[in-house]
Amino acid sequence: MEITVTIDSRDVRFKKTGGTMRRYKAMCGREWFADLDRIARMQRKAAEVAKAEGYDVDKKKPDTKKKTGKKDADEELSDQQVFALSAALTQFDSDPYYDMLYCMAKEADPDIPDTVDEWLDTFDDFAFLDVWAKVSPMLSREMSVDAKNG
Repeated sequence: MEITVTIDSRDVRFKKTGGTMRRYKAMCGREWFADLDRIARMQRKAAEVAKAEGYDVDKKKPDTKKKTGKKDADEELSDQQVFALSAALTQFDSDPYYDMLYCMAKEADPDIPDTVDEWLDTFDDFAFLDVWAKVSPMLSREMSVDAKNG
């Protein structure tokens, strides 16, 4: 499975195959599924903290008709996401995000630099949470169980 995401005005391909999980472990010494679980726990914690502070984290789409007087609903939703991440920062670890994204990018394009840091240095800006949001749906299939095969 493959997806292309625009990062810093460049199209970057990400590829997930049956061998991605083994290459990931060889690359960074951690288990793919353990890191996916870690990411899910960090995202849940961020949502819990935001909800406890009164932010509506369940809102799927901003209500463009509702105006707060200070900012429109689009800005408010973005602020909620930023707040949720900031509030949970003490338990936040970006390594799994960066490493998984790099592993899938390297799989799609073997010519990218040989380390995640060298690869990231090729970008002026790398909004990893935005990139993750676009790439992560590609990963959801591996988390489901097929009744015919299971």
